[in-house]
Amino acid sequence: MALRIKSVARINPQKPTEAPKYYAMAAQRDTMSLDDLAVQISKISSISRGDVYSVLLTLVDTMPKELLDGKVVQLGKLGSFALNVDSKPVDTPEQVNGDIIEGAHVVFRPGTEMKDAFSKVKVYMD
Repeated sequence: MALRIKSVARINPQKPTEAPKYYAMAAQRDTMSLDDLAVQISKISSISRGDVYSVLLTLVDTMPKELLDGKVVQLGKLGSFALNVDSKPVDTPEQVNGDIIEGAHVVFRPGTEMKDAFSKVKVYMD
């Protein structure tokens, strides 16, 4: 399997007058919806599209509660999801509280098989 890439120009915000540098970026050409994913999974399994879709929706409904409860959600070979926060820096541990939190985000850590699937990827220009 090959990964499509494209060239992206980026200006260094610390040196805005300098010429941009160019970076490779993975080129996404489409989006796969939850329903599309259910269809694809049902095609390669004995489970109906509706049943797959129901399980995926239940996963989407359940994960936020578990993440907010401080749990890491481990999905086997796929990987794990955890909640992390962005915060302002403070000088002492006593100053750490909810007021310094600037936002929360989900962190995905791919499992070994998922990482291995992309370790020897071939690339081509978009």
